[in-house]
Amino acid sequence: MSILKIKIGLEIHVTINTQSKLFCSCSTKQSSPNTQVCPVCLGHPGSKPVTNKEAVKKIILIAKALNCELREELIFSRKSYFYPDLSKNYQITQFEEPIGENGFFESKGKIRIKRVHLEEDPASITRTNKTLIDYNRSGTPLAEIVTEPDITSSLQARAFMKKLLRDLQYLEVFNGEDVIKADVNVSVEKSGFKRVEVKNVTGFKDIQSVIEHEVRRQQKEEVVENETRGWDAAKRKTYSMRKKETEADYAYIYEPDIPIIDVSKFLGVKLPKLSDERIKDFIEKGVDPVDADIICMRKDVADFFEKTTSEPKITSYWVRRELLRVLEDNAVEETFLDAKEFSKLIELVEKKTLNENIAKEILELMRDKKIDVKKYVEKNNLKTLNDDNLIEETVKRVLKENQKAVEDYKSGEEKALQYLVGQDMKLTKGKAHPKKTNEMILERIE
Repeated sequence: MSILKIKIGLEIHVTINTQSKLFCSCSTKQSSPNTQVCPVCLGHPGSKPVTNKEAVKKIILIAKALNCELREELIFSRKSYFYPDLSKNYQITQFEEPIGENGFFESKGKIRIKRVHLEEDPASITRTNKTLIDYNRSGTPLAEIVTEPDITSSLQARAFMKKLLRDLQYLEVFNGEDVIKADVNVSVEKSGFKRVEVKNVTGFKDIQSVIEHEVRRQQKEEVVENETRGWDAAKRKTYSMRKKETEADYAYIYEPDIPIIDVSKFLGVKLPKLSDERIKDFIEKGVDPVDADIICMRKDVADFFEKTTSEPKITSYWVRRELLRVLEDNAVEETFLDAKEFSKLIELVEKKTLNENIAKEILELMRDKKIDVKKYVEKNNLKTLNDDNLIEETVKRVLKENQKAVEDYKSGEEKALQYLVGQDMKLTKGKAHPKKTNEMILERIE
């Protein structure tokens, strides 16, 4: 059976998290339609763009993280096309000389990065029974990341996008609220690898679905056109939009209103530790590789874990299973959680001073208000009962009041034992030591 050969390339558009737009001082914060605009981002005649320094620094960080060769000069071009979302009929972008090129990114294999460049976002269009345009987005700084067609499966493409998003968050160039879009290029051997581009695909799942759909479609088609297609997420299929444009169709010229910018002083910026390096560090501390990978999915959680002082392997277990549960979709900094107090909580559990279930309840409280864990446990008399005599008293009472469960256990129903332990926990308000309680119940039944 022959192996299906496919080539996949991605052109990824990432909104860079600056306070103001790329070429003017208008805010990038969400607001009522067409209120964050000025003559520059509306393309009024005579208005002059001024480049945002913060956006330049962040595009360089992205290019460095993708192992690109960097240019010492930032040069912009005009990409000319007529469309309602582009009021001046051209987009300021980079073409001939991108800030970064010839890089690579490791994700289930080495994927070459063709180029990384900086450009402005067009306006947003909403179509219902009429066409509405909001120019608030126009001029927002975008990073475009273009891969070579080195991706060979839909799963690899999805893994690439997930890891890329994770590292963008570690670089603090992307706020996570904006949507990452990608143009997906797919070609199969049967057509002689004729490139089909599917525009503006949003979400990792849809990127995977687009690739799988296009591979099936192109395998079935007698003739595959070199074209641009759209993605209908509701129907789960692509549709033809237009024949593929060539670069010449955009009539690129160097941007005359923006001088060449010397960015050599920014090229020495040091990269923070990215996800792979953090994962490696955590594993060296004894953390399970799966736990390390899950913790490093979120920078805020990885940062929190690094600040903890309790034993790393045990702490990672609690971070992965309990901290992430308590956080839900909230960022750590949006809560009252404190790494040192979290560590104290874990230490109390490990010393058998605090029941695990009570610790989980305390952790939920710690999310919503500042708590001194040790004082809270003392004040509310929450320490685990380790006194054998006291535990024996409660066990006697539970067995006496739950004779049916005792008989059920003797008849082979294992769940009855858990019921009896649960009743003891209820009687002691969760403070009885679970292992001792379990052992005493078994001793008395047998």
